[in-house]
Amino acid sequence: HILLIKTVHSIVIQMLFFTPTKKRALSKKAKTTLQLLALSLGLVALINGPSFDASRLSRMLLSDDLSEEELAMIKDDIGCTSRDNRLVYVHIPKTGGSTVETSELFYNDIHLSQLGFRSPVRGHHPIDLMMKNSEDRGISNFVTATTIRHPCQRFISAFRYVTSTKCNEGDQIQAHKIIGDRTLDEFVVYMEDQGWPRTMAHFDKLYPFLMLHKVEPFEVDTFGVDNVLCQAQWDEGVQRLESAIGATPKTIRTLRRKEDERFLSEMGKLEGGHKLANKHETCADLKPETREALERHYAMDYCLFEYESLPEDGEDVCVGTGKNKDWFTAKYQECEIELDAQGINWRQGY
Repeated sequence: HILLIKTVHSIVIQMLFFTPTKKRALSKKAKTTLQLLALSLGLVALINGPSFDASRLSRMLLSDDLSEEELAMIKDDIGCTSRDNRLVYVHIPKTGGSTVETSELFYNDIHLSQLGFRSPVRGHHPIDLMMKNSEDRGISNFVTATTIRHPCQRFISAFRYVTSTKCNEGDQIQAHKIIGDRTLDEFVVYMEDQGWPRTMAHFDKLYPFLMLHKVEPFEVDTFGVDNVLCQAQWDEGVQRLESAIGATPKTIRTLRRKEDERFLSEMGKLEGGHKLANKHETCADLKPETREALERHYAMDYCLFEYESLPEDGEDVCVGTGKNKDWFTAKYQECEIELDAQGINWRQGY
């Protein structure tokens, strides 16, 4: 019935604006009637839509009436910062963050961005930058969250993505420059030989996105995110996020559905295209020397988030469950000592 309403709504709109001859032009009374009908049908479709939120509609109608103080604070918001939900979400590439970014959590923030009140919600920004001047901006006590993914799985996913036609044109051009015709194995060898220079955010390490960097020489870097969710345990992470921000399954009900749809869609596309063109489907399929090179480069990610060399099937516990930024700060410092003792140059590259 929603499709029928939208179809009728579209026809009414066309009738309002398409009057080919003066003789057939609508009378003022008829046009007013059609305008009211179009508005009514539009509201019915919106209210009955799968993602309708009355508070969201209210906020959208009021967004043009923000105070100067509110505008001053909002203008410096970047990435997935939601003032309605008091949430700062760090979107790390190839972890499922796009599903969160486009969910109901940031609908109003996307709208504010479209109106020019703040920077876009999209993009990949480190917590250090997102929380800059947090006290002055009134976000110092916001919930912080992110989603992580096994480094090897994430690398394969990133490689598949940027060497396909699914990414944007700019990424395709950049991928062609740095990857060219290299296979995944060849690309890893090349990157290690080059010292893992900065190429594309899709290949960046996880942990730099999540650290608050020291200001004074005697200070140490600290972990900046309280809620670490895992892509492999998606629903469990959504539930923890709901609890952290005081939301309900209804408030962000599309998160689970959208992730399921995204995954099925992505798998369908890969089955018909790049997936079959790329022989490497899982970390276990990689050459041992390729896996070892990835483990050296992403050594801090493996240690900090307690990942095994190969992802284990049936894992049902996320490393972030029951832990906060203090735990991860202590773990980071422990990993620094451990990796340095092993002689692993984990700080090299991006």
